[in-house]
Amino acid sequence: MHQPQGVLLDQGSDYRDMIGLMRCMAIAVIVFFQAWGTASGEQPWGIDEEIKATWESVFDGHLQDAITRAEKLLTEIDPAQDGGEAYWRASSTLVEILQELESDTLADKILGEMVQKKIAEGSPSRGALMDYYVGRDFVRLGRREQGEQILRTLTGGDERQVSIPAQRLAAIFMSWIEFDRENFDQSAISLSG
Repeated sequence: MHQPQGVLLDQGSDYRDMIGLMRCMAIAVIVFFQAWGTASGEQPWGIDEEIKATWESVFDGHLQDAITRAEKLLTEIDPAQDGGEAYWRASSTLVEILQELESDTLADKILGEMVQKKIAEGSPSRGALMDYYVGRDFVRLGRREQGEQILRTLTGGDERQVSIPAQRLAAIFMSWIEFDRENFDQSAISLSG
């Protein structure tokens, strides 16, 4: 069995365990940066607590509760308030949950609303994360070539050297794709830096 260089797998490792670990890492990165990023203006009361409670519901296995919480939060937020930061955080939380549950139709709906409301415009970090969401969504919906092109553009074509969270997420997702193709050398990513 070929042992890819730079990947921490022993011969007894299972593909599903690796995918599960990578998904957890991706979610942890997103949760960290959503909690870290504070809105520039006034937010609806309790948005941070509500987003945290939404993710706790996911981690506790109460998925429908998490979706309901995030949808309710979206209806309570005015996208024009605070430069759209609160709406972005709530909608991106919902997209993450739906994409992890592979509820592509609902994720598409939320992504469409985000694009329509131009919520990512004017913010490079939101724009990069939006590119990640759209690229990942294209891959999952069978438009693999288009999705990979978006993700490679986001990473600058080098999945091993990333500097912003969206690039790291795109690199991890591209690693999954390459691993699925059994292209182990290309699936190896460095998590340093």
